[in-house]
Amino acid sequence: PPPRDPPADAGPAASSYQSGDVVYALYPDEGLWYPAVVASPGPHQGTYVVCYDGYGDLAALSTSQIRIKMVVDTTHQQPPPKPTPPQRADTKMKKSGGRRGAGKGARPPPPGRREHSTG
Repeated sequence: PPPRDPPADAGPAASSYQSGDVVYALYPDEGLWYPAVVASPGPHQGTYVVCYDGYGDLAALSTSQIRIKMVVDTTHQQPPPKPTPPQRADTKMKKSGGRRGAGKGARPPPPGRREHSTG
């Protein structure tokens, strides 16, 4: 089958590659491009041995069958906003327990009632 266009994040064909370059490599039997890594120079001048990611298959390809995988720069992108927690509909205040007259701002006992003190 005729080869398809390389993926959108593939760069142009280079005149040479280095071992370890992350690339897209044409799989000639299918005419499709797959992620790969350049393993070494190939057996002939202008060829390189690539290893297809996830498959482990090796192939000797010409420079026209290899494209550098472009890295998208995300260092200047803003992170997505954090989701706001849902608001509870029943936000009634609970009365605090404890004995009357205790604590700052406690209400005095109602008229006619007095607190007993020990001591």
